Amino acid sequence: MGPKEWTTGDLTWVDAGDERAYEKTLRLLDEGDFDLVLDSIGQKFNLDGLMLQGMGVIAISKWTGNNMHFDIGDTGNKFFNIIFPLHIPSSGEGSLHVGDRKDYSYHAPVSFRMHRGVLVGGETRHGTGLVDYRNEQDFRIGIAIYLADLTDDNIEWISGDATSLFPGVEDIPWFESQKGRIWSKDGKHSLRNDQGRKPYFVRDDPKVNCVKAKKKGKCLSDLKGLRQKCLKTCEVYMEDDVYYHELFGLDISEERNSSNNNTNNTSSEASKDEL
Repeated sequence: MGPKEWTTGDLTWVDAGDERAYEKTLRLLDEGDFDLVLDSIGQKFNLDGLMLQGMGVIAISKWTGNNMHFDIGDTGNKFFNIIFPLHIPSSGEGSLHVGDRKDYSYHAPVSFRMHRGVLVGGETRHGTGLVDYRNEQDFRIGIAIYLADLTDDNIEWISGDATSLFPGVEDIPWFESQKGRIWSKDGKHSLRNDQGRKPYFVRDDPKVNCVKAKKKGKCLSDLKGLRQKCLKTCEVYMEDDVYYHELFGLDISEERNSSNNNTNNTSSEASKDEL
């Protein structure tokens, strides 16, 4: 994860690799009453809606480098990263360095505290503070939660983030299907009342023999190449029928058949009337 200069330590990131895992992170947030946090952020920044752009667990025992960065630029108050510590070694050390995006000469540490999160915006420069827990034979664990209020102006920026393997880079249709899903200003959407994404219609690249590639193990060995072209066969995303049935107990295939039958009946009746 990250450029070469991020290798001066053992910062390790684990996040969802496919849509099934992504959906499980949403359920975990719901079980933790994360709606309270979403509502606070939504009201504080006067947002229209929020979706989960990603969530990852971060583990570290030593860091001696400088990874100051900002997550996604030019998004205004529409993209957020909340970092929560889950475990801090007994030494109590641990900080996130935060600075101004325009002034690269200055940044200051914000100490991590249990049961407290640090909220940074998409344009906030931040990075890992120097730390070494190895004498204690311990390590720090945290979780980073990325949230976005998607608009026509920022959806390309946000969908273009390549930090993780899921969702696919620049997969605008999938991001469109998630708009305002887990929080909305009108109160209709929340984690507790989640009804899933909108239909997505996952497809493979027709130029690639995805079935053959899967048999060769390419879905697991070529994660940033072929896997991103075989989204259906490699099960990066769930097909809509499976998605709604497995996660929400809905059988949309029956609804489609019923809709098709109604359309056919209407057409037949119209033909008879014409005769």
